[in-house]
Amino acid sequence: MRKNWGLSFFFLAWIVAFSCLLALFCHALYLAYKLTGYEHTQGIVVQSGVHTRETSRGPIVASWTAYVLEQDVKYQYSVRSVRYVGTNIRGLEASNANSLLPSELAALKQGDGTAFQPHYREGARVDVWYDPARPNRAVLDKTIDWGVIGILGIFLVLTAIPNIIFARQFLMMRRGKIAS
Repeated sequence: MRKNWGLSFFFLAWIVAFSCLLALFCHALYLAYKLTGYEHTQGIVVQSGVHTRETSRGPIVASWTAYVLEQDVKYQYSVRSVRYVGTNIRGLEASNANSLLPSELAALKQGDGTAFQPHYREGARVDVWYDPARPNRAVLDKTIDWGVIGILGIFLVLTAIPNIIFARQFLMMRRGKIAS
């Protein structure tokens, strides 16, 4: 029986893709679970601003440039008489940024300027949600983006189906029920 390396490589690639998606999905669910246990306290915004920065998409698509609109916020809050400083706005996002295409940035700059105004004003009182086990981990908005978790789940199912088919084919080939 000759070995079908093409099918083996394709099966391995799907296993890797499935494993990565499974890890991302589990991590997102874990973060969502952790956010539900965050406790509430009051804080005050000590620094706030908005800025844009240019980002390119690498050497292959160098002509495609995007801009990132980031909100910088620093807030203070106290937990059990200990003062902490936080900078995170949302819990499931890596940063406080939104990607914009050059045309979208130009439209914002031509507008009334309200898009560049920070959402959190300096000196304003804010609701702070913190991790009771590690009070230095805090967010201002603990809304869970179930859409991202749902999309990861859909991709997880879509990669699981070919894995099941490939595994079945592989086992049948090993048992000699179908020719390779």
